Amino acid sequence: MVPPPPNSNHRAKRRSFDGIRIEILSVLAMGRVTVNEISRRTEINWKTVDNHLVYLCGRGWAQKVFDSPSIKIFELTEEGKERIERTLLREANAKSRIQTRSEIKAAATANT
Repeated sequence: MVPPPPNSNHRAKRRSFDGIRIEILSVLAMGRVTVNEISRRTEINWKTVDNHLVYLCGRGWAQKVFDSPSIKIFELTEEGKERIERTLLREANAKSRIQTRSEIKAAATANT
């Protein structure tokens, strides 16, 4: 495999399924959107977005509101909104714990 050229937009780190799904749900939180619009905003391949939307709809976190051979439009459900809120709260709590540990270490270092 050939490495990407320097300064390219290639992502060095792969995204987790949960990370991808939260990104998709975050875009859906903005309102009704097409698969291509989600793909553009998240910089995730449209087919990957489409596959994850199947999962999200199956979990009841998103729903298809329009379907034709050339376009699909999705929106966030109430369960999807709750999922985003829980995730953001969990991330905020984790970040708070990290900051608290850093403050403790800084205080311990300053006192020595």
